[in-house]
Amino acid sequence: MRSTPAFVRVVFVLLAALAPACSTRAPLGARPLVGARAPAASPLSEELNGLCARRRVELGIVGLRAAVIDDGQLVFHGGAGFADRERGLLTAPDTLFRLGSISKPVTAALVMQEVAAGRLELDADLRRYSPELSGKLAPITLRQVLSHTSGVRHYAPGRIDNSTKLRTTREALELFVDDPLLFTPGEKYSYSTHAYTLAAHVLECVTRQPFERLVRERVAARGAPSLDCERLAQQKPARSKLYNKVEGAEPLLQLIPEDNSWKYAGGGMEATALDLARFGQLMLDDQLVERAQRDAMWAPTRLNDGSKSNYGLGWSLDPESGLVSHNGSQQGCHCALLIDPQRRRVVALMSNTLGGGAPALARELLAALD
Repeated sequence: MRSTPAFVRVVFVLLAALAPACSTRAPLGARPLVGARAPAASPLSEELNGLCARRRVELGIVGLRAAVIDDGQLVFHGGAGFADRERGLLTAPDTLFRLGSISKPVTAALVMQEVAAGRLELDADLRRYSPELSGKLAPITLRQVLSHTSGVRHYAPGRIDNSTKLRTTREALELFVDDPLLFTPGEKYSYSTHAYTLAAHVLECVTRQPFERLVRERVAARGAPSLDCERLAQQKPARSKLYNKVEGAEPLLQLIPEDNSWKYAGGGMEATALDLARFGQLMLDDQLVERAQRDAMWAPTRLNDGSKSNYGLGWSLDPESGLVSHNGSQQGCHCALLIDPQRRRVVALMSNTLGGGAPALARELLAALD
């Protein structure tokens, strides 16, 4: 019997030495999906179901879904009303809703992944990463973009930014990149969805990947499967219809959906309520970004004069309650995502009705856990 060659023995020894180190640390997003099994019926779930049903009627919402996670366990996943009122189709666990501006925390997480990897710097002039931006705008940093202190305008009266046309990130830049800044970057807080298009553009430049792919591979694949950029040309039967609230009348069905490709990074994503809650849990568990980056995202932003803004990097902050959150509001959408880091609680409330009061209901659901 021939002996094993020396170089093969060496390889075996090296592999054996490395195996324990490799197996002791699971990769990001490797944990089982939160809520893979439906939560058991309980007095709490009955209470929350009843609350959703009552508030849906009172707030004039056509359809809603909610998911509540308490210390890593899904304790409620339910809803009320219609995903398609005209066809009589009720909302379901797989109903897809628009995220609206809750897309911003997702984009911020992607940026912070690149920061942790050393490929982006929060306080560098973002034009360093994009030759196309040379000669455009003034020096702006990613920190200023993510914290809404860049001076880039938001929607402007008389300017038509939205449409039914599919746009690439570069085409979306053309909507605002030549406009003057509203103020010196870092001077004050001024909300801007357009600024997040700059973040998407920089991500595409440094990763050489389409922004949509980054969302799928670096967020959805880590534990929020349905979270995606909303591409209307891609037919998804579970996608909810869109409604806008009308004073004194039934909510109005939107027959022509706006194409949100011009603001994927700041307001163009979709997901189920459960997967939005899972996104929040992934943030809590350091499964999307490392703890140092998450802490930076959930810290107030210091302005040029030394004062602070209670908006971090992609997240609204409530110093009094300790909650971090974001709301979303656009055509056919009013949603809220709340995270209580101290008690490790997550609430996702999604509705298909603009003006439906989702943030207030989300806080009621959170308060019901006490």
